[in-house]
Amino acid sequence: MPKNDISEALKFLRNLWGLLSGSSVLFPMSSQLFGLMPIYRGEINNLIAESGIFVIPPGLVTTLATVTTLLVLLATVNNRSKLKYGEFDRGSTKQRTRNKSFFAFFISLVSLVFYLYLFFAPLALDNTPSRYIRLILLLRDLVLAGFFSCFFALLTRSFALIGLDEYMNEGD
Repeated sequence: MPKNDISEALKFLRNLWGLLSGSSVLFPMSSQLFGLMPIYRGEINNLIAESGIFVIPPGLVTTLATVTTLLVLLATVNNRSKLKYGEFDRGSTKQRTRNKSFFAFFISLVSLVFYLYLFFAPLALDNTPSRYIRLILLLRDLVLAGFFSCFFALLTRSFALIGLDEYMNEGD
């Protein structure tokens, strides 16, 4: 990445739109701090896994979601040159960018629904051999971590696309 590209990316992140986009990287951490999104250790009662995360520490899930979100933000900013509009395709490119943003937002909400469903769905383990219980809970936790990260990463992408779209066309 040439020095000019780095300075332009930093200029965007210092701009109001960049600050709004960049602040979404902190959503996973604030979720755990303020308890907005459920992520806590679950318990197993009478071979039924109640809601929660069982094997992976919740702090690790939050850290992975934050790193994934930061990576998505940086990748989106890195592809900002695709948002510069030519003389003839300006409207269609702008609409395509907005559509990508709304699509990312929609998929993030779908990820949230799946996350909440799996998080609160009890898992009956009574017919499961004891040697497989930990593996099943680990796989469930990995899927939960994926949906948790996907929700925040796509929400950040949605914010970043709208922010970059407005930033790249402030003079219009």
